[in-house]
Amino acid sequence: MDVESVSEGRATLTLPGGHRITCPSASSTTGKHHLSIRPERLTISPEADLTATVDRVVYLGTDLQVIAHLEGGQPITLRLQNAARTTPPDPGQRIGLHLEEGAARLLVD
Repeated sequence: MDVESVSEGRATLTLPGGHRITCPSASSTTGKHHLSIRPERLTISPEADLTATVDRVVYLGTDLQVIAHLEGGQPITLRLQNAARTTPPDPGQRIGLHLEEGAARLLVD
């Protein structure tokens, strides 16, 4: 990810697809860095911060792990609860992803 600015331990960057976020940062510099997004803090939503294409869904008992890739090809994983009300996405399906507050953190490379 290209980091636009870092100030007081928080970084501002633009995600693939144009959504801009500010998140905690372990780095104090701008430029290219890795962004960590907690898979349990992502939800499938029509009001999306990110758009991804599903590669596969892995059933893990009480959870579903959705492995996908973003528009730029970057991999992303989300975790859904495996419940009767949950309809897992199909491989090849485009999905919108919403990041909960505090879901992302910029890492030091």
